[in-house]
Amino acid sequence: MGLLDFIGKPSDLTISAFLDADRKRPLEDPSRLEVQFNPETIQVRFENAFQTSQASPSSSAQARFSQGRSRVLNIKLVFDGIDLGAYGLTQLLAAKKLTVTRSVDLFRRLCQQVNSESHEPSYLRLIWHKGVFGPNFDCRLKSVDINYTTFDANGSPLHAELAVQFLEDLAPKKKSALDNLRSPDLTHRRLVKAGDTLPMLCRDIYGTSEHYLRVAEANGIDDFRFLTPGQEILFPPYAKPGG
Repeated sequence: MGLLDFIGKPSDLTISAFLDADRKRPLEDPSRLEVQFNPETIQVRFENAFQTSQASPSSSAQARFSQGRSRVLNIKLVFDGIDLGAYGLTQLLAAKKLTVTRSVDLFRRLCQQVNSESHEPSYLRLIWHKGVFGPNFDCRLKSVDINYTTFDANGSPLHAELAVQFLEDLAPKKKSALDNLRSPDLTHRRLVKAGDTLPMLCRDIYGTSEHYLRVAEANGIDDFRFLTPGQEILFPPYAKPGG
């Protein structure tokens, strides 16, 4: 068993860019970028907003819940233009692959630059099938810090690390559905375990599996056959048989 069996092999993180909040109209080609992604850390920030009120100068301020804010995802992406040869020598990657400069330029075009049609940066969808924020994370780019290291004889960068911050951004219809779902009086929550299927979970909640497509749509699950262990699924208050 090799080291990669312990730390995990890199897998593709796909960044897809769209012109609309519903993620129905892809950006003109190229509309996506695939990055080898094997993170050491992933930071997801959850935040509640409160309003404070004070009855009198002598009393302590009372915090009243206002709203739950969108998640913020912090990750590091690496674009590497060098490869390790058979004898420990570094060599440029095959010409058919993007250079580091072109990879960074494509990332900025997809995520950061303002589109001439929509007059704002793209709506993004991150696709990564290894949990935590996956399999899909709809978002916008909040910020990116780019650190170039290692250069060739012409001064072109051979390695770049991007500290990226994505702000969760849901389509209005999906956000409204999730806001209703999150009512503690109406909602059932389940964390997916290995071997779970959406029809099976629906059967446990409702006594029937017939609502699985509606649950998938409400949770923004594009492929109900692919659930990730640790993923939270919210179940709306659909009627049970005989209810």
